Amino acid sequence: MDPDGNGNCNDAGAQWQPGETFYDSAQSVLVTVDWADANCSQVTFTKTPRSPVYVDLANSAYEDGSGG
Repeated sequence: MDPDGNGNCNDAGAQWQPGETFYDSAQSVLVTVDWADANCSQVTFTKTPRSPVYVDLANSAYEDGSGG
């Protein structure tokens, strides 16, 4: 997969970074990257129905574009 569309599926744009979360609503599975270093990482898998919450610390505006 190449989510940032730059043709490189092995760059940071194609990797989940610490603090990022993936939620599969069809399976009710939540995957969170807790931490990572050059050699390993820790992730948490949760099987529970819940609504995902996305936080973009680099963006001070609301996700709907209305400002912040």
